[in-house]
Amino acid sequence: MVMLSNFLMLKTKKINFFYKILFTLSLMAAPLQVYAGENTTPTRLTLEQCITIALERATPLKKADNNLSLQGADVLQRYGSFLPRLTFSAGYTPVQQQKSYTTLSGTTPPTLLTTESDALSMQLTTSLNLFNGFGDMAALQAALNRRDAARLSVARARETVVYDVTQAYYQALLDRELLLIARENLQASRDQLTLTERQYQAGLKSLIDREQQAVLSKVCWSFSDDCN
Repeated sequence: MVMLSNFLMLKTKKINFFYKILFTLSLMAAPLQVYAGENTTPTRLTLEQCITIALERATPLKKADNNLSLQGADVLQRYGSFLPRLTFSAGYTPVQQQKSYTTLSGTTPPTLLTTESDALSMQLTTSLNLFNGFGDMAALQAALNRRDAARLSVARARETVVYDVTQAYYQALLDRELLLIARENLQASRDQLTLTERQYQAGLKSLIDREQQAVLSKVCWSFSDDCN
């Protein structure tokens, strides 16, 4: 009886471990469906559709694209350092009036003279840096290298998204298949219990075999209820 009890405990532990895995897979292996609302029909997505959605919504990929745009603007700025610099300035002085009195001769009274003036000035200057120790060339080359690195980062982010989605997609399919196999094993355990019960009633099985199969089936049913 002690050996039988140890045997039943060992078998029960194995069954418990197996159906714990089954219960976990049942939670993970939901069909790959997207629900747009409570009353709408679920849509099953293909791998290509999943990858397309992931590429549109992946935050790391958007971040890498924005960084690439920023590095491209920096390259244009470095190219601009080789162009001449133009400076334009303009000034305007509004109308000014000056009044003065003058005498044309000693016998005539003073005459009032009014003078109005305005001024407009414009200035255009240009400068070109002919040599600064190759600093502009080094800055341009560094900007080009950063842009190339940003392009590689975008490619890497895209490949990472595609790889992660593909791996998760096929893992979900695998989990679903494992769940179906576990359900088939559960049905086989129920059939085995029915067969053992009938063999016991016919005298072909002992009470120990009947009780052992009943314990195993009870464990299977309890985990089946949790999965459902």
